[in-house]
Amino acid sequence: EPASNPEPPAPPASVDDGAGAEFAAAARLESAAPRESLRRYLTLAKRSDRWGANALFAAARLAFDTGRRAQASELARAYLKRFPGGGNAADARALLEAIP
Repeated sequence: EPASNPEPPAPPASVDDGAGAEFAAAARLESAAPRESLRRYLTLAKRSDRWGANALFAAARLAFDTGRRAQASELARAYLKRFPGGGNAADARALLEAIP
């Protein structure tokens, strides 16, 4: 007799290619080595997944925080073009508004 409440199928295992660890490493470097952090973010930003989106916004924010306003603007605009409905879209717009 079949069970009345069968177990749902297990979700497929996500592939961990190290992007999360790379993002975390870049974040840890922000204060001590901002140029290296930015370089790492920009490498991750080439991806089209959530890590790419997060890294692209993080790069824009870091550029802004370190006084690179033109680069911050360029990166925030790139974020909004590539990820218009992304989780950081509102923050990217706010960042653009903060750039004179």
